Amino acid sequence: MERNARREKPGGPRRARIAKERAAVRQAQADALVDLPRRRLVLLGIACAIIVAGFIALAAGSTTLAPLLLVGGFLVAVPYALMKKIKTAPEKTDS
Repeated sequence: MERNARREKPGGPRRARIAKERAAVRQAQADALVDLPRRRLVLLGIACAIIVAGFIALAAGSTTLAPLLLVGGFLVAVPYALMKKIKTAPEKTDS
């Protein structure tokens, strides 16, 4: 009987707290997905262009240019675009 007395009612404060925590996690994940600086997107676009050029060269039958472009795109350009530290302008504060 003691166990049943300690249980919380459905929809009680525990459930509300868990819902708030889940909402905060979802918001943080959404902010992280959107928070890509424009320069990083440009670098990723260049990396994708290098990779596409490599596949086009591969389809054309190039045996030296295609591997160089593909290796350069996948192993150099994409990691560089993802790991490059992008300096952002300091936020202005009104005081």
